[in-house]
Amino acid sequence: MQKTNFKTRLLALLTAAFMIVMCVPFAAFAATTNPAEREKIVVNFAKDGNATSCEVVENGISPTAPEATGGKWVSDSGAPELTGGESLTWTEMNRWAAGDNDKTAYISYEFKPATKLVYVSYILESGEPLANATEQIELENGATTFSSSLLKKVPAGYELCETGDVNIGTSDTVNVKVREIKKPAKVVYVSYILESGEPLANATEQIELENGATTFSTSLLKKVPAGYELCETGDVYIGTNDTVNVKVREVKKPEVSLTKIKMIFTKADGATSVFATGELTAASEWYVLPDAAGVINLTASEKLTGWTLFQNGAKYAAGEKVTFESLKELAGKNVDKDGVAYLNFYADLKTDVELKNITIKYVEDKDGAQEDVAAPQNNFTAKDEFTILTDNLYDGKVPAGKKLIGWQYKNGGNTTNFVKGEHVKFDTLKALLNGNWDNEGNAWVTLTPVFQDVKSDNGNSSSGSSSNSSSSASSASNTTNTSASQKQVVKAAAAPANTTKVLPKTGATNAAPLIGGSLAVVALLMGYGVYGLVLRKKD
Repeated sequence: MQKTNFKTRLLALLTAAFMIVMCVPFAAFAATTNPAEREKIVVNFAKDGNATSCEVVENGISPTAPEATGGKWVSDSGAPELTGGESLTWTEMNRWAAGDNDKTAYISYEFKPATKLVYVSYILESGEPLANATEQIELENGATTFSSSLLKKVPAGYELCETGDVNIGTSDTVNVKVREIKKPAKVVYVSYILESGEPLANATEQIELENGATTFSTSLLKKVPAGYELCETGDVYIGTNDTVNVKVREVKKPEVSLTKIKMIFTKADGATSVFATGELTAASEWYVLPDAAGVINLTASEKLTGWTLFQNGAKYAAGEKVTFESLKELAGKNVDKDGVAYLNFYADLKTDVELKNITIKYVEDKDGAQEDVAAPQNNFTAKDEFTILTDNLYDGKVPAGKKLIGWQYKNGGNTTNFVKGEHVKFDTLKALLNGNWDNEGNAWVTLTPVFQDVKSDNGNSSSGSSSNSSSSASSASNTTNTSASQKQVVKAAAAPANTTKVLPKTGATNAAPLIGGSLAVVALLMGYGVYGLVLRKKD
């Protein structure tokens, strides 16, 4: 065995002594939880969020409990209830104290308001008391009423005659009336079906009958599906069954003929009125939709560009004519008992949006409605220098004995005439539109044809021309006759000042001369290079 020297043994001895010295304070200060070593009891009293306490010491002077005005002190530990002023003796408190720590124990009291005991007796509606039918409830001190919901011992098989507050005044007894619960002797489940036998979804009902009943009156049925009526009324036979099918049919609404269409003009919110209600009847020739001059309730930045029909989203121009017949189908079956249908027009408003695209429509007025006479021209934009007005009408759209000489545009009270095939600038039409385009910058220009009589075989010709817009005379002021192989050219009335006639589009652009000149210069330089190369070889 290896021997230890003196220094090693001395170090071990000093270490042990140090550990003993360090442990002594912890042992001295360790708290005791032994009730037998209890020296003090702290009694806490809590009321309305506030707390007070007093200390009870063995062989010391006993403190007294604080006053419990309007109630009492109650402890969850089982300690006796206190009303205030009682002496808190060591002997009594020591029995209920707990939670010992460091020779101190604790008792907690909480304030409880004083209560009032009320004795309830259950009686029949006749006043006869029910045997052994009583109940005791606890109320706040001074209460003069209580809710019937506090009653938990209503006799089995009975129900309260009245619910709500029960008045007791200053008394501590009260009678509460009850009656026998009438149990249905027989429950029958009714299903509603169509005459074809097809059941209606979620169309059922349950009714209560007397025991042994084999029929019931249809007057008991309270949940006939909306929009339907019983096929038969009177007694319904059920026998001993508890289910039955009852046939129903759709209620036929009396047919009402449409006699009037009322048009309501609002903003898109459907509430802000922008024009008085318009009306159309079968006797009306037509109705002109409001234009910008007639609307109200618009801000300075809002401009009317047209109308959108709420019922189907159809677009109409401001000032466009509509007829009873053209709107009749849109009204559908939404006709009231007076034969009136309502159509809602929402104002199409533009707020300072630049015009981007123009669609030209070629139409003819017929019976107040507009009918296309030529293919529309789409996507005319500011990038295009001009567009050429068509001279090609749909087959059959030129009246017999007539020929197309031009087009007419109306915007409010202004009329502008164009020659067929005329080159019209974007800015020209923009000026005529007078700001009437939608919030996306789209606009529609509607042109009507101007016709002229064709020469007869004897060389005579009619001096007049015709237009569906009744203003053909102004559309052709000068006529030039050429050879039979040439077309007749008819000049329109003076075009707006900003209208410039240019050649038809051919696919070429203003860049063509520049590109051609550049190619010529390149060819010249290449020729010079070849020429120099040949001379060098010769040398």
